[in-house]
Amino acid sequence: MDIRQFCVEFFGIQDRGLLDDLERVCRVRRVPKGGVLVQIGEKQSEATFLISGLFRGYYVDSEGKEVTDCFAYRRGDFVMCCYSMDDMAHITLEALEESEIFCIPIQEIDRLMERYPELGRIICGQLTRALKIHWNSKVALTRLSATERYQWFLQTYPELIHLVKKKHVASFLNLTPQTLSQQRRNEKQQVGVG
Repeated sequence: MDIRQFCVEFFGIQDRGLLDDLERVCRVRRVPKGGVLVQIGEKQSEATFLISGLFRGYYVDSEGKEVTDCFAYRRGDFVMCCYSMDDMAHITLEALEESEIFCIPIQEIDRLMERYPELGRIICGQLTRALKIHWNSKVALTRLSATERYQWFLQTYPELIHLVKKKHVASFLNLTPQTLSQQRRNEKQQVGVG
């Protein structure tokens, strides 16, 4: 996909000047399966949006275990490691399959937003959308029982149960792999599949 097409289709940008400027400074980047976009402690130099593929954000806990914090798999998902453009990464972003991302250099964002207020509204809207998704996840993952968390995951991320390794799903839901397996067996029995 090219830059102009993504900006028109996903962001709804019609301003030709803004499209020309974005085409000049932005890029589309492929990240191979297993590739790391940014690691904890690094600064992310670009604001990135998913065109296609799948990312997992994770950190390592005090016991040395990886904890899955988030997923980005919907077209247009903000693939960022923090919610401040000039902050250090709080998580590592890893591609779980070959992925394609739309990248805007962070150093260009302020300049472009000053010239094109429409871009400021778009970036703010995307940040708000990402924060809402992340906040809803944290609320669900801290307030729901194991069964309710699994049901929430199936409803919120229906495609991911078949795309993501079970250990990543279990980590995201704060379940042991055994508890996740039990939840999956229970689900199959309830729908009469197993």
